[in-house]
Amino acid sequence: MSRADARGVTAGALLTLAGIAFLLDRLDVIDLPALVVWPAILAGTAVVLLVPRRRSVDTGGDVIAPRSRDELAPSYEVDAGRLTLDLRQLSSVGTPLHVAAVVGVGQLSVLVPSGLSVDVDAHVAAGSIDALGDQRDGTDLVVAHRSGAPTVDISLALEVGVGRLRVVAAPADAPTAG
Repeated sequence: MSRADARGVTAGALLTLAGIAFLLDRLDVIDLPALVVWPAILAGTAVVLLVPRRRSVDTGGDVIAPRSRDELAPSYEVDAGRLTLDLRQLSSVGTPLHVAAVVGVGQLSVLVPSGLSVDVDAHVAAGSIDALGDQRDGTDLVVAHRSGAPTVDISLALEVGVGRLRVVAAPADAPTAG
């Protein structure tokens, strides 16, 4: 079963249990404090549906700065916290790089080398995006930034459940700011 399928099954199970509990409450079989139970069920379902699950990075606060293509993983993920992916040492990439990164709740920052063509596909369920100058705040934010260059050096697929996503072009010798 894929992660998306498992999340759908979990959300469906939560909603089914909520329906059964509501029915039993209405039939006076059980007495549930509606002001506590129903918001908790809805919030739990929202978390299951919105927050991505871990793939390769366990905790936040990581700064990953590969110096070569061999050190670069195809994808990174943090459940909650902060992830900074510093790609600025990869100044001559040769063939295009494809990198994916996901943060469930927190901040994702990606630093790319100045002067390279970068395409960004980014999604934030709730929060803010600043992707190479394209800034947005709100919910269900999507940015598809295209460099316009005939060839793309770096292609980024980025996602944040709740929080902030930044993509910044900077020289390799500039300080790393998460």
